[in-house]
Amino acid sequence: MTGQSEIFSATYSGDLDRMLRAADRKASRLERHFLLLNIVMLTYKRRDDPRMRMLCRMFSEVHLREFDELAPALKADFGFLPRVPTFQFYAAILTEDGQFQKAIDVCRRAIAFGLHDGTQSGFEGRIARIQKRMKPRAAPMPSKPKPRNSDPDLQQRIDALVADGWVYAEGKDDDTGAGAMVLYKGEDRIRLTMGVTTEGGMLRAFIGFDSGGLTHERRDRQGVWRRVGPDGFME
Repeated sequence: MTGQSEIFSATYSGDLDRMLRAADRKASRLERHFLLLNIVMLTYKRRDDPRMRMLCRMFSEVHLREFDELAPALKADFGFLPRVPTFQFYAAILTEDGQFQKAIDVCRRAIAFGLHDGTQSGFEGRIARIQKRMKPRAAPMPSKPKPRNSDPDLQQRIDALVADGWVYAEGKDDDTGAGAMVLYKGEDRIRLTMGVTTEGGMLRAFIGFDSGGLTHERRDRQGVWRRVGPDGFME
């Protein structure tokens, strides 16, 4: 079986693991488009599962990043650009995750390609609906954790991350089960594990850390969180 026929078979197999393996193979632009599209569609339907949600976001990003190169092949084959549900699915999942501006940017990119989402109002109407969701009063931000020893440098780094678009979420540290403050951006996260320690006879809050108070991680293709090194690559 050739690599190309396997890509075609995997694309329409309904077997997500097989499709993910095929995503690493060399493919024509049309094959690549439909493989990515089917991965996005399948994982979007199952997005209540955290791993499926992560994969949907990841492959939506890949599809949109490559679409400038894929679009001419689609247009040549169809005579026009057909609907590309990745744009509307990704905009929807970003909206669900509260990333309204990024969702709007995805819709605007679809409009720039002349795409339509199949609804009466199109992507323009989708933008208007997202903008309405942006107007209500924002939910109160969790209070910022006090850095160990009131380290102002660490707090400044946290403030800079928030200003750069990282979003707070409360949860549990995967390793210790302790309460944690996590900042998310795309497929990356930075963990700030919070606990207590006795210091000088007093009970004080602290942030567990490996690198200046922050642990930078990224999900790999299998959905496993892996540490990101100073060079920006996963270890």
